[in-house]
Amino acid sequence: MDMNYEEAELPISHPIDVTGIPNEGTHVRIEADEEEMAGLAKLCGLQKVLSVSALLHVKPWRKAGILVDGTVDGRVVQTCVVTLDPVEQDVSEAVLLRYTPSAAKGRETSKTEIEIDPQEEDPPETFDGMHLDLGPIVCEAFALGLDPYPRRDGIEYDPPAEEAVKSAVTGENSPFAALSKLKGK
Repeated sequence: MDMNYEEAELPISHPIDVTGIPNEGTHVRIEADEEEMAGLAKLCGLQKVLSVSALLHVKPWRKAGILVDGTVDGRVVQTCVVTLDPVEQDVSEAVLLRYTPSAAKGRETSKTEIEIDPQEEDPPETFDGMHLDLGPIVCEAFALGLDPYPRRDGIEYDPPAEEAVKSAVTGENSPFAALSKLKGK
């Protein structure tokens, strides 16, 4: 789940000091304010974000790593893909991520070829220094929880019949027919 956030400035930041986390872990609750919700709406291309909250359990993992487990919930206004009307929808996404300090990552043997086994767990993410920012975790989980094709209740999408699609592509009035006519000139 490694995303490149360098090009987009994330609206939520919540750094925690990883050196003070007890062995049993600590619960962290994050509630987005109006400015953060507006930033998430812009980042995700939404009409509006009505609420965003995260309840995360952060605890030590292995020697110097961190395990983040919890959920990100929210309510958004999206655009119906059929009618273009506003649609309110709930967002709920589970989070389970492992992190290691970036110094520990550098000690691993580097390979020129990366082997990926879909049956194995993803490798842990990395963090720098003594702080882990939970903001990017909240933003990523929130974005992953969005419905990519929101629809108003009761609205169904009926795709055009196969014959209509074929006619639009190969028929007399298709763009390809127009190009064919130009080719002859």
